Amino acid sequence: MRKSKRLTFFVCFIGVALLLASCSNNNSYTNKKEKVRVDSVLDPLVKHYTERFEWINSLRVLDSIYINEKDKSIWLDNIYYSYRGWVNIRLHNYLLGIKYSDSLINIIESKHLQDLVSYNYSIAFLQKGNAYLELNNYNEAYQNYFKAKQIADHHNDCIGKFYLLEDIALVLYKQKQYVGAKNNYFEALACVRTCPEYKRSYDQQTLDDIALCYTKLNQLDSATYYYKLALENIEEFRFKNLEDSNNCAIRYASCRGVVLGNWAKILFVNGKLDSASRLYKEAIYLNTYKGNEKMDAQLCQVQLAKVQLKKTDYGGMKKSLDSLDKSLNNISNAEARLGWLEMMASYYQHTKNSAMEVKYYKDYIAMRDSINLSQKGSEENTINQVLKDKEQQFEITVLQKDNQLSRVYLWVVVVAFLAVAFIAFSIYRNFVKTKQLNQLINNQKIALEKANKAKDRILNVVAHDLRNPIGAITNFLDIVQLKYEHSEEEEQILKTSQQAAEHSLKLINELLEVNQLQDGELILAKTTVDVKQLVDVVMNELKHKANAKQQTIQLQADNENYWIEADAEKLQRVIANLIDNAIKFSEKGKEVVVRLTQAENTLQIKVKDSGMGIPANLIEQLFTTSIIVKRKGTNNEKSNGLGLSICKQIIEAHTGSILVESEVGKGSCFTVVLPV
Repeated sequence: MRKSKRLTFFVCFIGVALLLASCSNNNSYTNKKEKVRVDSVLDPLVKHYTERFEWINSLRVLDSIYINEKDKSIWLDNIYYSYRGWVNIRLHNYLLGIKYSDSLINIIESKHLQDLVSYNYSIAFLQKGNAYLELNNYNEAYQNYFKAKQIADHHNDCIGKFYLLEDIALVLYKQKQYVGAKNNYFEALACVRTCPEYKRSYDQQTLDDIALCYTKLNQLDSATYYYKLALENIEEFRFKNLEDSNNCAIRYASCRGVVLGNWAKILFVNGKLDSASRLYKEAIYLNTYKGNEKMDAQLCQVQLAKVQLKKTDYGGMKKSLDSLDKSLNNISNAEARLGWLEMMASYYQHTKNSAMEVKYYKDYIAMRDSINLSQKGSEENTINQVLKDKEQQFEITVLQKDNQLSRVYLWVVVVAFLAVAFIAFSIYRNFVKTKQLNQLINNQKIALEKANKAKDRILNVVAHDLRNPIGAITNFLDIVQLKYEHSEEEEQILKTSQQAAEHSLKLINELLEVNQLQDGELILAKTTVDVKQLVDVVMNELKHKANAKQQTIQLQADNENYWIEADAEKLQRVIANLIDNAIKFSEKGKEVVVRLTQAENTLQIKVKDSGMGIPANLIEQLFTTSIIVKRKGTNNEKSNGLGLSICKQIIEAHTGSILVESEVGKGSCFTVVLPV
């Protein structure tokens, strides 16, 4: 029940921030007037919506108060943007939540309120981190978590630290880092108990989370101990809020239902099927009819079906699954739907209906792979390691105090970069000339094959050796720009150097990939892939590029899903290259359209723009490496001219084809045709 705990803390700390404001000289209101303001803003929210989870209604009340306030102070702005950002993220309106959190950060920084409302300042970055995490933008998520940690540590803000530790623990739990998650939950519990606003009734959620970690670590005795502590905490505070008995009963049912559902997993593992079944049924009843945790009740229904399968109670199992299906039609829950598909396949397996078993099992595999693909980026680095790395980078930057020495470093880096860039250019030029020479001199093919293989080996070795120093130069340029103040001329040198370094690194990677494809090293790891979901992921990743040119990306699709057998990572790379090119070669304000159509045996992916178009004499050369076609984008964006060659080889490896239609001045349309 983290949401009820968080809302209580959130409202309390808005009140604390406003009371502090009323005691300062930073605004024109007297203490009495400021107290009236606190009551007028907080009372309706606390009285009507704190424990009822009626988020939309709470926003309407807040908007009404905010709009009708004639003389808005910075303190009312602080409440408005804090609460609106928080609620929109709860409602999964992540981009809107980020927008309100950014507005709050701008208000705090422009009015120099960082010390006065440090809690809201830290939480704003934490909320942004949570939103970016849900959007699978892990770099931005971890950057905002790091900023929230810096603020909370600087101001010794126990509540801010508590929420940060809990969110980091939750990320670690999703990344299956259960030891790290458990340690963070223990640290969060110790942190919140040092806060003046601490109440023991806040312990229940964290105790339950600790027990979940012990369950995943198969330390079942420890897990049982903490589940019992959580239940004791729930019972102890069952009748503490009698002034609102209805909400008290809802909260009690929800908390108890969640803990019982989690505890039942241990009983199931220990073979106590009747006890597990009883707890699951009670948990489902509590949160279906009494409490608010409907999605948790759905997960318990999946677990109950597993118990009934173990007991060979196939009739009861089918009844549970039918009830769950109706619930999922009203409340979407991807994890529960995945479990439902798995259990339906198991049910038909044990009732000897092979056709239905295969149908549900295929749907289960497809959905599982799709979910795993969307979550792939979250497991590349654990959040603790990322935050530790950022902390080390920050400490290195702080230690670099000598501005004069930094200028020496700057010029050393520039000279080193120019040397590396010259080598990379020489390799690239040699690569192009060698490819052209191989076409012209066919009568020396046997001798040239040996020379070409030797060249490729040297290219691979040199390119691999160049990647690390160029990457290091890019990182060092970041540090120099962030730490030191420079003249306008030096800033321009740094910016140009960093852009050139990134372009060189991309060029080296593409050269290596072209060599691998030409050597026959392309290996496909095919799975069942939802192409529409791949397009959604790519559109989200490239949204910032389109926004920078005031462009829009539109997806047109007649169906919810387009399933094919393909290598998801390589197909995603093709789609990303085509959309990126459409953005690059279109003017500001134009639209890029992605159209999915499926015939009987083929799937077509069309990417259409209204950009500069391609001259007829260049179209035949687009997909080759023998003649490199390099054109600058409408904003002078650079191009290596190798991307479409890689795309063609990936699509042909899938036994598909890629076509292009274009007219100068009117735009281009690239069509990928894949077998279904």
